[in-house]
Parts: sequence; structure tokens; C-alpha cells
Amino acid sequence: DDVTRSGQRNNTFLMVSFVDLYGGFSGEETSLSQRNWSVNATVLDGDLLQNDATTLTGESLMSHASRSDNSYHVVSFVGNTDPSVMLDGFQVINGNANDFDISTVEDIELMNYAGGGIVAVNANPKIKNSVFRYNSAYYGGGIYAGMYMDGWIGKYSETILNCIFEKNHAAYDGSAIHGEAVQVYLINSTVLDHSYSPGYIGSAIR
Repeated sequence: DDVTRSGQRNNTFLMVSFVDLYGGFSGEETSLSQRNWSVNATVLDGDLLQNDATTLTGESLMSHASRSDNSYHVVSFVGNTDPSVMLDGFQVINGNANDFDISTVEDIELMNYAGGGIVAVNANPKIKNSVFRYNSAYYGGGIYAGMYMDGWIGKYSETILNCIFEKNHAAYDGSAIHGEAVQVYLINSTVLDHSYSPGYIGSAIR
């Protein structure tokens, strides 16, 4: 599959069914309840060369030369039909889905122009206690959730709980979240300071 190629923009943190990932630990906890995700940052970073310019906002998140190496999707949920697969307590930053190309994972196509922070296709992810910043895409700068040739509209769902979306960008629509043919549940979350390209209607959530 494309995501296994070393050193390329297809690189992603690929979620596995029936496996939950937790961040926010200091290293001294003895139980899950002791972690503090808002203090102990666990960062999943799409900036593969660690060379992003530090003052980028808006459309420059997609087009600036320093972002040309960034992963198309920082995290990918692909075919995770387990209703409990979860990402909890992370900062997801610097994804850049700015290429009208296709990657494949287990015969499921991922659009490299959608879902800079997270792409979820044919999946039922739960995303909790996480922060999305400086992600960009044509659709779904922070998160894109969709369906690929499988079932009916609304078959898959995504639950987003207690998350923060800040300074993400979408050229066309859904700078924070874009859902297509799926159910998206956004609960107790904050969306602020988003942008889209001039000339388009744009929205933070679609």
C-alpha cells in the first residue's frame, strides 16, 4: 500500500481496528485516569522535514514551499469498522492534503486533497480530547470523513468529543471538518480562527 513507502508524503499514522491510542502522559502515571492531555502534549506532526515556516496562516498553509514535504494525512482511519477504535489525547498538526492524487490502503482509495489532519474512509472513529492546528486541504483541513464504494449514506459515523480546532485551512470547504455521506457527531468541541481561499463560499464545518 502507498502508506508504507518510506520518506514520502503518503506517510501517515495508520489506525488499526480494535486498537485505541492514548496520549497526554507525563510518564509517571499508574492509571489512564491520571494523564493530563492539555498539559502533557503528545504531538503527531505531518511536517516530515521539520522545516515549516512558523508564521504561516490561511492559504499559505497549502502553498508555501516549506510545506511541500508535509504528509497528506497525519492520521488515517481506513476500513476501521470497529465502533470503538479511538484516538484520545493528541495534538494533530501540519498535515497538508494539497495534491489531486490518490493513495490506496487495502484497496480503499484516499484522496490526497482531503483530510490534512485526519482522513477517515469507511470507518467509525472516535476522536477525543485532541487538538488540530495548522492542517490544510482542499476539503476538510482538520478532518475529512467519507465513504468509498461501500454501503449507503450514513452507514459510517464519526464521533468528535472535547476537541479543539484552530488555525486550520480548506481551499474549498470544511476548514475544520468536512463530512461526506457519513454521520458526524461533534460534541463539546471548539472551532475557531479558520480560513478558506478567496472566491469560495467556505465554511469551518460542512
